[in-house]
Amino acid sequence: MTPRMKPVIAGVAAAALWMLVNGLNIALTFNSTLPSPVANLVFPAAVRSVTWVSDSPWNVVTPIVSALAVGVLVVFSLHLIADSRADDGTRRWTRMLAAWFTILLAAGVVGFALALGQTIHDWPPGRIWNAFDGFPDIIEAAVLWGVVWGWIPALLIARATFGAPRSRPSTRNRPGASRILSGVVGAAFVLAVVASASLTGYTVPSDPYEPAPAVQPTGPAVPLTADGAPAVDPQWCSNDQLTLEAGPTDGATGHRSLQLLATNHTGVDCVLDGYPDIAFADASNFLLTMHVVHGGSFMTDDPGAAPITLSGGQSVSARLGWDAQPRDPDRTVAYIHLAPYPGAERVPLPVRGDLIQDADVAVTAWASYVPVPAEGTG
Repeated sequence: MTPRMKPVIAGVAAAALWMLVNGLNIALTFNSTLPSPVANLVFPAAVRSVTWVSDSPWNVVTPIVSALAVGVLVVFSLHLIADSRADDGTRRWTRMLAAWFTILLAAGVVGFALALGQTIHDWPPGRIWNAFDGFPDIIEAAVLWGVVWGWIPALLIARATFGAPRSRPSTRNRPGASRILSGVVGAAFVLAVVASASLTGYTVPSDPYEPAPAVQPTGPAVPLTADGAPAVDPQWCSNDQLTLEAGPTDGATGHRSLQLLATNHTGVDCVLDGYPDIAFADASNFLLTMHVVHGGSFMTDDPGAAPITLSGGQSVSARLGWDAQPRDPDRTVAYIHLAPYPGAERVPLPVRGDLIQDADVAVTAWASYVPVPAEGTG
């Protein structure tokens, strides 16, 4: 085996392992074959699960390009530390550790490229400081892949170099050209990962409120109030006292949030305590089943239930949080039916986004709301 082929073998092995491990992660967590924490530790995945179910062809291109980028960067890194002299047994573990470290760096660079591409895809963020929220998780998963699996390509190149007879450096076979070529190709693949990830996503229906076709669909109606709701306290705010609103959807690196507002438009104080009551409907206003839990999410923090007295003109807010969903126009949420608490009548509010039936949605408790002044106002 020629010296120039040894880094190539390690690069091919790294690319294959990248695809295998990232693919196993989504395969084992999709139907809960393995708990997510276990799968993410044993099969770390820098390619997010949302990528694999995105629009074609990027659901295939992005994983493949990222794997090729890892392989090419491994080849480039190993060329940088290559030594034309044969290694003896005393340097065996030194060479393996050096190769392993280069694989960790290559994986981290590709993880950064994937995160940057997703940030570009989700731009602009709801808040500028949330633009890079996804970077730590993706880069951490990429480097963890190198820690858990990167020793295999490193061991391959170490075994391929040890025990070979010593040879003198050849001026005709210096790897300078190979290093330059692999570096240029590696940089090109990193840019390709950024471009591919920035195009990876869903095509959300542009307008879920278009007129219905001549044949009207049928489905279950949204109940006016929640089943089994507790008795209403006389001090609680009634629907007649409140104006309910749903804000636009915010997005960042595969995560979503939406703000709900309740404003007391009367001069009589009233109380809200706990979590809003929510139901979801499609564009025809038929009920969609969802997995709703009380608490925070990646983009939301839950303050917990506490009584809040609303004076005239005061508002409270709650937030919904969920992960980006695959495109499914027939089951996309077009209306949120919102009530200030279980037992009050739900008010339908139009919304837009990629929330679909059977998704996991976290809802926070009502909390005091202070409007943020618009830019340029004092």
